[in-house]
Amino acid sequence: MSPGRVIGWEAVDRDRLAESASAAPSAHSGLTTLAKLTKGNPTMTTTQSTLRAAARFLTGTTYVLLGYDAARTPGGRVAMAEPTLDAIRTVVPLPRDNEMLVRANGTVQAVAGSLLALGAAPRLSGLALAGSMVPTTLAGHAFWKIEDPAARKLQRVQFCKNAAMIGGLLFAVAGTD
Repeated sequence: MSPGRVIGWEAVDRDRLAESASAAPSAHSGLTTLAKLTKGNPTMTTTQSTLRAAARFLTGTTYVLLGYDAARTPGGRVAMAEPTLDAIRTVVPLPRDNEMLVRANGTVQAVAGSLLALGAAPRLSGLALAGSMVPTTLAGHAFWKIEDPAARKLQRVQFCKNAAMIGGLLFAVAGTD
């Protein structure tokens, strides 16, 4: 039983092809045959790698832009971060300069975003980004503290968006390549 590999979608081994051709047809035989034929297919691996690279690039460049903006002009982020930074200081000794911390967080996002976008150390950069997003999300989108229903709803949406971004970063951390 030697594998008769060919490049591209024809990359199946002859035994699987013969096995699937001799199987009795059923309502799902087309999907079953496709699953059997593409198992171990190098094209599928290439497709998955391409999708992962595109996902890393799209995700990373978002953090490059947002992180650069926060590092360059922290503005109102400093005041928004203050209560969260004060709460963190009860557990972790942090410097008192909130503007410097906001700029540092933005720098982490810009650098780690660049690494993720380039595919360099994707797990480490994904972990750094996820770690930076936790205080960013808590400080910037504390919807539970807002009285106005419309503003509360907007911040809840942003909180959930950031939670989804953290989830995507954790996929990069747990990735297989």
